[in-house]
This record gives sequence, structure tokens and C-alpha cells, in this order.
Amino acid sequence: MPTFELMKPVMIALMLLAVLGSGLRAPEKMTYEVSFLQNDELIYPEDGIVMLERAPFTICIKLYDHEGVYMNASFDDNLYQLKNGQEPPDFRFLPSKVMTELNFNEARQLMLTKDYWSYLFYDPALDWHRFDSVEVNGGNVTGYKTVEELFDVDEDKKLKFKKAEDIYLFFMATEPYVKGNAPVEISRSKMKIMWQ
Repeated sequence: MPTFELMKPVMIALMLLAVLGSGLRAPEKMTYEVSFLQNDELIYPEDGIVMLERAPFTICIKLYDHEGVYMNASFDDNLYQLKNGQEPPDFRFLPSKVMTELNFNEARQLMLTKDYWSYLFYDPALDWHRFDSVEVNGGNVTGYKTVEELFDVDEDKKLKFKKAEDIYLFFMATEPYVKGNAPVEISRSKMKIMWQ
């Protein structure tokens, strides 16, 4: 009868085959994390839902050794409804669909549109970025984007918090962009801001 020590390599091989055969993959690399700040309280999404008061708030994006993240904010849930693996419309042209925003988030706006994106990034070689402020800790950066006003790009008008519908947020991190090539997605997350 074989001893346990002799059977150990066989058991390890069988476990590896079971895991590989089940389609399990290593978890994807964490490139960013999103939270919110309102009334000095840090708020994390729960099951993709963020409950906020109808008042100014801050989007906090922690970048883990990654330059930036694309963000779409919209009253339309077209991106929010995408399943993992489904590309957003015109994904190949993602870098050219980034809206121009004021440096250091001087407008303190959240620009809402179903077709365009914000690119929230930090590059130490540049003397500008799209956040109000950043905290740098080694290769990790936390950027803060304060939202004091909502602006509907598609309707070209400012909106009051008290009249705003739920907002759908879609975030996507990609490999560094190479001109002429389609973007390569690393990770995505989506959440819905609901008003209290």
C-alpha cells in the first residue's frame, strides 16, 4: 500500500488538473479602486450601488502602479448593462473619445454623457492632471475629483443635484495605449449612484 509521502505528488497533480480543467483563472491584476467621499465619510460601493445625498461629493480613485482609468458617467445605463467581455460601443476609438476637461478639475464638474469618456490619470512627468489633488505613495496614487456641479454634455446644460436622476458610472483600465492599435482592456467596474 503506497504511503502518503509517495502519493503527495500524484495528489498535487490531480488537484492542479482539477483547477485547470474547471476554467478557474488567477484573479486579474488590481489596477484601481473607486470610493466616494461625502460629509467627511468614505463610502464604498455595495453590490455596485453607491448611496449619496443630493449634495457635492468626491470621487476617489486609487491607482495601483497604473497611469489612469477611463470613466463614463451617464443617466443612460447602456454601458452599465454590458456583460463582462462585451466591448463598449466604438471601443477601438476609446482614446479619441476622451473629453477635454480643465486641469486640476477647476470646474468641479461631473460631465454626464452616454458617448464620451473622462480619463483620470496621474503622470509624474507632467505638471497637470484631471484631479483636484493627488496623494502619491510609491507607485500608487490616490486622486480626488470633487463634484460640485453636474453637467449634461448631451443636453449642454448644468443640472441641480435635487433634479438629478440616478447616475451610472463605468470605469475601465487598459494597457498603455499604442497609437494605431485598439485598446486592450485590463479590468472594468460599474456602479450606480442612487440619491438618498
